[in-house]
Formats: sequence, C-alpha cells, structure tokens
Amino acid sequence: SNKVDDVADMFLTLHKSLDDKDIEIKRLKNGYDKEIFKKFIFRFIRVDQAVCDLLNEDKEDSEPLMQIRKLLENALSECDVEIFSPEIGVDYKKEFGVADNPKIVKSDKNEDEFKISEVVEEGYFINTPNNKEVIVPAKVKVFGVYVEE
Repeated sequence: SNKVDDVADMFLTLHKSLDDKDIEIKRLKNGYDKEIFKKFIFRFIRVDQAVCDLLNEDKEDSEPLMQIRKLLENALSECDVEIFSPEIGVDYKKEFGVADNPKIVKSDKNEDEFKISEVVEEGYFINTPNNKEVIVPAKVKVFGVYVEE
C-alpha cells in the first residue's frame, strides 16, 4: 500500500511538472509567433508610410494613391493594427507611443515645456488581448524653453 501511494505521488509530481512545461512552451511559442507577426506587419506599415509621403509630396493625381492608402488601412485594421496620432499640447513624457529624442521647438512659455507642438509622423500599435503594443512609435516635436539657437 505504501509503495502504491509513493508511485501515485511520483506520478502526480511528474504530471504537474509536465503540465508546467507545456504551459511554458505555449507561452514562449506565443511570444515568438507575436514577434514574427510584428515583423510581417512592419513591412506593410513601411509601405503605408511611403504612400503617405508620396501623397504629401504630390497633390496632383493622388486618387490612385488614396485608394492604395485605404486598402492598406483596411488590411492593417483587419490585423488589429491601428494608426494613431498623439494629441497636440499634451505632455510628451506622459503620452502613449511617442518616440524617444523628439525634436525641440523653442518656446518662451515655461508652461509649454515638454508639450507636443507637432506630430511629424503617425504611429502604429497593435491591439492585444491585454493591452496596446506599439509597433512604430509616433515622431513628434516638443516645446523647450531652454533651447539654444
């Protein structure tokens, strides 16, 4: 009877260990799959950015480019990727998804320090079950009081 109990305990211990390993493997695989997906999506984002640049440069005959942009936006939306633009006038340090080292624009008002003055380039994030994850951060300009010219 003791030996049967010992074998049962050993079996339960091994079973729990295997379950823990399966959970860990699944978690690691999901992280790897997410990284591959982000790299795949990033290529479409680069195309979308190039189309936006062309639209900003060439105002004539922009209808075909607008159609391409709409198709890209729809494709990204189907992949739970959203384009975002930080709000002008908010504190850069507290804003979601902005790139590091923004360009500084001189301001004479102390209260404008670190507030976003302009969005240079929109950002892209992906909606995950737990939160939003930035794929491409938004590039902004911020006000700075102590800027040397």
